[in-house]
Amino acid sequence: MPKTSENLVEVTKPQIVCYVGGKSGGHIIPCLTEAKKLKANNQLSTVLFVSTKAPLDQKLIVNEPTVDYHLAADLEEFPYKNIWDYPKFIISFVKTLWQCFNFLRTHKPEKIISMGGHISIPVALTGKLLGIPVELTELNVEPGQTTKVLAPLANKVFVVFEESKKYFPSKEPILINYPLKSSLKEKMINQNLAIQKIGLKPNKKTIFVMGGSQGSQTLNTAIFELFKNNPELKTQIQVIHQTGESDLDFANIFYAKNNIDALAFKFSSEIELFYSAADLIISRAGAGSMFEIKSLGKKCITVPLEIPGNNHQLYNALAMAKELPDQFVVVRQSELSKLKDLI
Repeated sequence: MPKTSENLVEVTKPQIVCYVGGKSGGHIIPCLTEAKKLKANNQLSTVLFVSTKAPLDQKLIVNEPTVDYHLAADLEEFPYKNIWDYPKFIISFVKTLWQCFNFLRTHKPEKIISMGGHISIPVALTGKLLGIPVELTELNVEPGQTTKVLAPLANKVFVVFEESKKYFPSKEPILINYPLKSSLKEKMINQNLAIQKIGLKPNKKTIFVMGGSQGSQTLNTAIFELFKNNPELKTQIQVIHQTGESDLDFANIFYAKNNIDALAFKFSSEIELFYSAADLIISRAGAGSMFEIKSLGKKCITVPLEIPGNNHQLYNALAMAKELPDQFVVVRQSELSKLKDLI
C-alpha cells in the first residue's frame, strides 16, 4: 500500500523546504501540489522553489502564493549532440551553481525535494555541498536522466509506480501516492452541465484530447487527419482539444472550416471542467495525466510519446493498461490509424 504523499516530509515542526523542477508542467505541478498540501497541514513554514527561466516555469510559479521565494536560474538547455553549444551551456551551469549556492545559503532550507528536470542537478550539488539533505521523487516508471545522475547523492528516493523500485536497488525506494491536486474531484461537475458551460452539444460524444503541458503536434495531427479522412464523424463527435501554443490557431481554423463542434485551448491548469464533460480522453502518457485520469475512472486512449533513448511515457502507459485494462488502451505512435475503431 503506497504511503500518502504527505510522507514526503515527515516532521514534528514546520520546515523550510526547497522544491526544484523545470521545463515541464509534469515536474512543476506535482511540486506545487505537494507544497500546498504540506503548507496547509502546517508541515511547511517556508516554500522555496528553483526553476529555469522558461515561460511555462514562470507562468506556473511566479503568481503561486504557496511559494515564498523563487529562483529562476540561468541554466541553458543541455546541448546533447550540438557540440558548439557546450561552451554556452558550461558557462550557464557554473553561473547556476553560484546562483543556487547563494539562494540556498540565504534561505537555509532543511531539505531539497526534486521531482525532475536538469535544473535539479546544480541545486542538488550545491545542496550537498552545504550539507542539505536531498530527496528525489521519480514520477515515471523508468527513471529520467536527472534521477539517475542524482540517485547516488540522494538521502531518500520516492516512487509512484511499484515497477520503479527495481531501478534503485541500493536506496530502498519508498512507494507513495502520486501528488494529485486535492481539488481535482471536488471540482468535477455533472457532465451535461459541463458540456453546457463549455458551449458544446449534449447529444454528441465528447472527446477530450490532451497533449501534455506543451501540447503534442503528433497527437494534434492525428486528430485533424481523423476528421479529414472520416468527415462523417463530425455528426457524432465533438472535441475539447488542448493543443499547446504552436497549433492553437490552426486548430481553431480547422474546426471552424470543417464545421466541427470543438473547443481548443493551449494550456489550462484548471481542467476539471473538461474532464467532467469528457466521455473519452485521448492523452499522452505523462505520469500526472495518467494518475488524474485513473483517479476519475474515465476511459482513456493513451498515445505515449516515444523518443529514441527515452520511452518513459511508453512504460507509464503499459503499466496503467496492465493494472486497469478496462480503462486504459495503449496506441503506439505508429498505430494512430487505429483511433477511428477505438473511438
